[in-house]
Amino acid sequence: MAPESIPSETRQLAVIPFETGQLTRDVRILADAFSDRLAFRLKGLRPRDVRVNGVAGTISPKTANEGRALARILNVRYLAVGSVEPTEQGMRVRVRLLRGRDGTEIWDLREERRSGDFLELDYDVPLAITRRAFPGLNLREVAALSDRPTRNAEAYQHFLRGTYYFGRREPGAAAAAIKEFDAASLRDPGFALAWSRFAMSYALWLDGETEAPLGPDSVLLEHALSVAGRALDTDPRSAEGWVARGALLELRNPRTLGSALEAYARAISLNPRAIEAYLRSGRAMMHIGRPADAELRLRQALAVDPEQWHTLAALAELSLQERRYGDACRFLNSAISAETRAAYPYALRALARLRLHEYRDAYSDAETAARLGEGLLGEAAAVAAAVASDDMGAARTRARRLLRFPRALRGRLAAREGHFLAIAFAAVGDQRQALAVMERVYPQGAELWWALKDLYFDALRSQTRFRGLVADTSPIATAAP
Repeated sequence: MAPESIPSETRQLAVIPFETGQLTRDVRILADAFSDRLAFRLKGLRPRDVRVNGVAGTISPKTANEGRALARILNVRYLAVGSVEPTEQGMRVRVRLLRGRDGTEIWDLREERRSGDFLELDYDVPLAITRRAFPGLNLREVAALSDRPTRNAEAYQHFLRGTYYFGRREPGAAAAAIKEFDAASLRDPGFALAWSRFAMSYALWLDGETEAPLGPDSVLLEHALSVAGRALDTDPRSAEGWVARGALLELRNPRTLGSALEAYARAISLNPRAIEAYLRSGRAMMHIGRPADAELRLRQALAVDPEQWHTLAALAELSLQERRYGDACRFLNSAISAETRAAYPYALRALARLRLHEYRDAYSDAETAARLGEGLLGEAAAVAAAVASDDMGAARTRARRLLRFPRALRGRLAAREGHFLAIAFAAVGDQRQALAVMERVYPQGAELWWALKDLYFDALRSQTRFRGLVADTSPIATAAP
């Protein structure tokens, strides 16, 4: 089924990142994390009504005219904006709700607080905003916003620091998040959300880090699963806890997925708006060879939030593998429209455009992906674009440039990185290097097996090493959940 284009429908609210530039680094981390958490909570409450994509780097409006103009650009009825400034005694927090049609303030909170003390605001701010921006909240929504995750101020500060690192996909971030969520759960053992994020940080670390390990993977996985178990013991109805458990089970059983799909289904039953559960469930189904189920699950995610670029990119991945290149491009156009700063959709669209013989546009997308932060994926896609354009000299030069990336040379690779790197090396005829990077992918399971189906690897299929990879990663059938 071809993707529907995302309508530029009016949303009720956009949450603009707080201005925090004058703070010390530690307080700025706490303030940025509080701002991110506010956006996350409001988005989770009303996914279709809250716009958080496309606002990164947006400057808070200072006048009514600026507020009206920004609301028109973002196509929203209300803007939530904020700032945190240092004072002699601590910090000054200001949060405002602006009416979009005229930019006027309809709520303005100003508080002087101890430096880094956001705990009470975690309750006050989202409830005040939603009561004004969303008239007629139901009891379940009010209860969700009224629930205090912890009453321990020190635990909450560690939680905010963990949240800051949790949202960053950069070397060392997952390990830093683990440390902070561990500290939060130690200070408040009943802090269920900290336990859930603690477990999920382990999953992110194991799935993407190449730095010095925290310990053997098998030991870490069992410990991480015990942390996820603690999260669910503390709050059996935590959708985040079930998602974390599912992600860890995928890593422990990468060919069968264990009970990961059941864990994701449980998360969805507890929170029908849990986008991460739909997304991980859909991608897992895709990787084990259930494309129809995968598309259904991903479209369910899109029904919850049509502007979730990760979901759109996953649907594009599925379309690419099924050789529906036009559909893949349309999904990726929508993903980029929803979040222009996301690098991965550009890298993936480069591959789709190569299949459509749009070589110039493919090369441009590869360059954009590299510029936005996916240097390795963008450079790999540029190699494939150069080969498709019959510029083998440029392709080989770029392939050599890939070897300057530390991740390309040593350590384990995430399946996505291994896939793109192998495409680049296979495109220039370096089959040995292509096989070597695929053998470094962790975990060796269904996601890699799915990537090995790519047409770029057709020349490798007769090789013993490649056949061994296929045999060692192919899904082992289990009963569907």
